[in-house]
Amino acid sequence: MVPLALRPALAAAVYLAAAWVVYGRTLDAPFLLDDQQAIQFNEAIRTIWPPWIALDPPAADVSFARRPVTNFTMALNSAFGDLRVEGY
Repeated sequence: MVPLALRPALAAAVYLAAAWVVYGRTLDAPFLLDDQQAIQFNEAIRTIWPPWIALDPPAADVSFARRPVTNFTMALNSAFGDLRVEGY
């Protein structure tokens, strides 16, 4: 029996291990499908200042057209990790 004080830590460890098993192999995968239009070629996510540029998503040719918060989130990912797949 696991002591009561260790149960949250054990649950967190099991959760992290399961997440690693499920998603671990995707961290070095290339961008696929609509990722190229939405991330690689989306100039609106290359800057977070001024914010209205990132809050103005491109036309309907990307998966998050007319979704400014999603586009701004992608801009934050781009600012902190450029085009590293694991950031997205």
